[in-house]
Amino acid sequence: MTNEALSAWVRKVAEYAKPEAIRWCDGSALEARCLEDRMLADGTLIRLNEATFPRSFLHRSHPSDVAATGAIGVPRNDPMAMVPFCGLNMADYLGHWLSMDKRLVHAPRIFHVNWFRTGDQGKFLWPGFGENIRVLKWILERVDGASGARLSPIGNVPTRDSINLDGLDIGPERFDQLSAVDPQEWMAEAARNGAFLERFGNRLPQLLRREHEALLRRLRVAIS
Repeated sequence: MTNEALSAWVRKVAEYAKPEAIRWCDGSALEARCLEDRMLADGTLIRLNEATFPRSFLHRSHPSDVAATGAIGVPRNDPMAMVPFCGLNMADYLGHWLSMDKRLVHAPRIFHVNWFRTGDQGKFLWPGFGENIRVLKWILERVDGASGARLSPIGNVPTRDSINLDGLDIGPERFDQLSAVDPQEWMAEAARNGAFLERFGNRLPQLLRREHEALLRRLRVAIS
């Protein structure tokens, strides 16, 4: 490879992705034939009828190449279901984003919202649609330093008097259901998330490991 800029870029990407090998393609017919033979041998390519479709193949995609597969109804723990699409080891990807805190002057605030929590009868507790602006208003007020939150094992949640509920059929009991944090349920979620993190072994950023262990401790205290 004579293009030094391209070579430098590939070396930089390899530092993050840590591939087993780096192979340069020259686009030759010999290279195409070698790749074709390898894909036929491992079943990625299936040769079609030569008489009808000369030099044509059926290409079989691996599930990890095209979709985030898994059991139906079971939440995924990877951010934005990105594991199948991430171009480098996911632990390194997470470490990259965690390193951003050293470069940020004003780190963004993070809020999690479940608009679809249901009550005992299976109906949505929050009306949704345009009423979501009430929650967004609370978020903006929190960013500006307003109070109106109570501490829970997973972070701060709104107090009833901090969100404008005028005109909504949401009494104290219903609001308590909306903002409830069940330590037992979260312990099960933390266990599922822990199993996901363990996939990355020693490459997992230690900050993530410490945060997960701290969450488990807070949940155990809440349960006890």
